[in-house]
Amino acid sequence: MKKEYNLVLMVLFLAIIIFIASCTEDLNQTQEQGLCTNDIKTCPDGSEVTRILPPNCDFEACPAISDDNQNGISCTQDAKQCPDGSYVSRIPPNCDFAKCPESIKNTTDTITIRGKLISLKCNSDENCALIDGEFLDSFTTMTLCCGTCEDNDYYLDKWISVNKDSYTKVLEELRNENCKDIQGCPGYYCPQYLPENATHIAKCIDNICNKVPK
Repeated sequence: MKKEYNLVLMVLFLAIIIFIASCTEDLNQTQEQGLCTNDIKTCPDGSEVTRILPPNCDFEACPAISDDNQNGISCTQDAKQCPDGSYVSRIPPNCDFAKCPESIKNTTDTITIRGKLISLKCNSDENCALIDGEFLDSFTTMTLCCGTCEDNDYYLDKWISVNKDSYTKVLEELRNENCKDIQGCPGYYCPQYLPENATHIAKCIDNICNKVPK
């Protein structure tokens, strides 16, 4: 009886060895044929990667995890609208919404330049425009009446948001007052170009024109 038991164990042991050898041979044949196994690896951030092409059939590298997301934290993809109309998303590790862009909200509905009142009131964004406030405050007769070429850097504080129609009216009044003696203007050529720094726009917020980040 004992001999029969030992014989059974020996047969079982040989069968296991043959099975392992067969699996190893199949894997080697798979790699030799230019194929890799179809198993996958789960990365720390929850994504999955497969094996790359032979001969090594190693797993692809997992996506890099930022310093704010070392624990593989994933936040929901919803967004929050800020008072200036822009949107911010959630950020790890607490998945709070990112801070809204800072903007200085106008608290008055008019400004005075050169003794002229310019309205800031609006009903929609289309009523507002960014203008060079320093130009009206320090223009020369030639630049007022004939125009000038300059880069538009909307990031600078001199660029302010006003009611477009009100500004146009004031500009025409100033030209009527100062341009009567101008006989002719030099031939300025201002090429078409995008603003040098268009990081800000004019936006109507609570019926007042404001300059806000994009």
